[in-house]
Amino acid sequence: MSTAFSYQLRVLLCPQCGAPVEVSPAGGASPCRFCGAHAEVGVRDDSLDQVLRPQRQPISEEERASRLRMQAGKPLIPPGNILHLFEGGALAPWRLTEAVGIWQSARRESQASGQPDAGETVYFLAQALSSVYGDQKDTARQRAVLESSLEALRLPRHRQALRCMLARLACRSGEAAAAEHWLAPCDPASDDIEMDSPYRFSRAVIATANSDWQGVLGQLGRGPNDVPILGAMEPVCAAFRANAVERLGDVSGAAALLTGYMSQSPEHAKRLDQVLEYWAPMGLCAQCRAPAQMVRRQEQANVAAATTGGGIGPIFAVLGVLMALAGAGMLIAGLVIGGSSAAPAPAPGHHGKGVQPNVQQQVVHTAESSGLTMAGGILLLMGVIFGGVGVPIWMAAKKARRLALTGERAKAQVQSAGTTGLSINNVPQYAFTLLVQRPGASPPYQATVKALGASHIQPGMTVSVLVDPQDPKSVILELG
Repeated sequence: MSTAFSYQLRVLLCPQCGAPVEVSPAGGASPCRFCGAHAEVGVRDDSLDQVLRPQRQPISEEERASRLRMQAGKPLIPPGNILHLFEGGALAPWRLTEAVGIWQSARRESQASGQPDAGETVYFLAQALSSVYGDQKDTARQRAVLESSLEALRLPRHRQALRCMLARLACRSGEAAAAEHWLAPCDPASDDIEMDSPYRFSRAVIATANSDWQGVLGQLGRGPNDVPILGAMEPVCAAFRANAVERLGDVSGAAALLTGYMSQSPEHAKRLDQVLEYWAPMGLCAQCRAPAQMVRRQEQANVAAATTGGGIGPIFAVLGVLMALAGAGMLIAGLVIGGSSAAPAPAPGHHGKGVQPNVQQQVVHTAESSGLTMAGGILLLMGVIFGGVGVPIWMAAKKARRLALTGERAKAQVQSAGTTGLSINNVPQYAFTLLVQRPGASPPYQATVKALGASHIQPGMTVSVLVDPQDPKSVILELG
């Protein structure tokens, strides 16, 4: 069994080179095996966690839930002094060295003075660095940055959140007993959502490890709105909630929970996929994930087709064919009538009573022929125009539907954007030039795409796209 997160060990980052160093819980000198630096470390101070269980007047669960609900939905924004380190909600890879330097400096300041601003910097960077080292599968460094931060923080919400992170990492590594040690000092009934949500989720992870499915739902609720949850934790809570419902035998209900979350936006779907991949060692949503993804793909296909053609392509195409057929029929009829009305002129010297009526009839036939021919020509031309507009839109919508169902996800940078001049139901069509970067492929390449009502997409933005694996230049925007 792994002991990477055992509470009986102590792992800190070397203040000299930033490497993980195993230290005795009792403190002392610990040489770094990477740079050889010796640092004197004090005893692990568990008394700092006494602030996690404050003396307070008891309140009902209804009142506590009401207070938490008032705090839900608010994003966690890094302090202004480190905001430049982040891109798309994550630490920018090229800023890693700078981030470590700022974290080390803020950690020393927080440990020495307990300044709240320094603590806030340590708190946010600890989570960001932990995510980076987790992606790199550098477990020792991941634990070290969290534990080193924990020993420098003073605010209850900071300490509880990091203890909960260490508990979840321990559980993911198969160390459920260590997870309980990390979680033991935490406040189980806080009315601060930044303390309550991490605790609830950590308890749900431990319950999942112990196959206690009702325990998971007791922490997270059976539905997404049953319990107030910190916005940043909604994806993981959605996954663990659906997994518990599936394990209790309701696979369709679990799939509906996943679909409901993914349908909110492509970003929600992406985050949920990332969560399920990260927690793959715990086998989450083994049965409900595939049907949920299929439903989601069908929804995306409908959105993609509507965004490409607005549903108007088939109508224009059919109208164009009908108008062209009707126009051709009228044109032929006009020509036939015109030909039959061309009677031979009377012979010289011939006079008869029927001459005048024949001339009048010929004039009528000629007028009918001209009217039919003109109307038929106009109708035929309109049919060609309608078909010329409708058929390409229809084919583009069919392609968009196909790519939404089978396309490969990729990222693209918008290089240019502008209207095409076409507008359907007063919704303008936009054309975009994209620089597409497929996963695992290089170099990026240029592609063009059109979409209705996509005025929010501007040059310089990074967007999600779906790529045809057989024809990489065939791309659609992932908007639904």
